[in-house]
Amino acid sequence: MTPLVVGIAGSARRGGNSDRLLAAALAGARAAGAETEILVPAELAFLHCLACEKCRETGRCVLRDGAEEVYRVLLSCQGLVVATPVYFGGLPAPFKALVDRAQFLYFRRYELRDRGLPRGRPALLLLVAAGEEEGQFELLRGQLSPWLSTVGFVPRGVLTVGGVDRPGEVSERAIARARRLGETLL
Repeated sequence: MTPLVVGIAGSARRGGNSDRLLAAALAGARAAGAETEILVPAELAFLHCLACEKCRETGRCVLRDGAEEVYRVLLSCQGLVVATPVYFGGLPAPFKALVDRAQFLYFRRYELRDRGLPRGRPALLLLVAAGEEEGQFELLRGQLSPWLSTVGFVPRGVLTVGGVDRPGEVSERAIARARRLGETLL
């Protein structure tokens, strides 16, 4: 069976710098023999977490919407590429809402001790910001770390690109690096 690598396009702006990096990484994964799929949180219909905690007992979210399909795909794929801009040190709102919806998996994994959940699958982080200081990426990496672990991924590569704000500003060098990372993901 051909492995599936899923890309999450964190930006609401299609065709921007993080999308270009994502396309390159997924092209690399395809060159290495994977099938690829892209999920765009800003284009999906789902609610934010209601903090009802019903999932604490069942390990299942009570909401039936687009997030359900996203997590089905994320739990079944063999690799993940996250490409997102940094918004004030964090994730864009639609992506953050999707991350928060993983609460049901947190309870399944850490409280209900579901041993059937996947673990240790490889992930790449492609992070883009307008500013140039390296520290601007640390808060976002800190936000993504527990989510990746909860969903069953381990970062195998991180590419941070600062100083890009307008579409098309990401360098060809960064795009080539993203492709190489994608080639070695699985």
